[in-house]
Amino acid sequence: MKILVINGPNLNMLGKREPHIYGNATLDDLISFIKDTFRENFEIEFFQSNHEGEIIDKLHEASDIFDGVVLVIIVMRFMMQLNLSILIV
Repeated sequence: MKILVINGPNLNMLGKREPHIYGNATLDDLISFIKDTFRENFEIEFFQSNHEGEIIDKLHEASDIFDGVVLVIIVMRFMMQLNLSILIV
């Protein structure tokens, strides 16, 4: 099964902006966690943008290419435990 994970606005700042609130883990850490956790059952591609129009364009493209999309819109804290708010489209 082929899945697209779209990381939304500001997730590129994970680990850089306010690490005392959001933790020290980076977007690359999040991507590695997802790959390691789901690699046996899914082929996963990642996309990140801070621009809503680019995210919408990618969603439109995805409908013919992917079996599913996970839109990561908020990461509250990612340190020892991963807590995500996700919308599955």
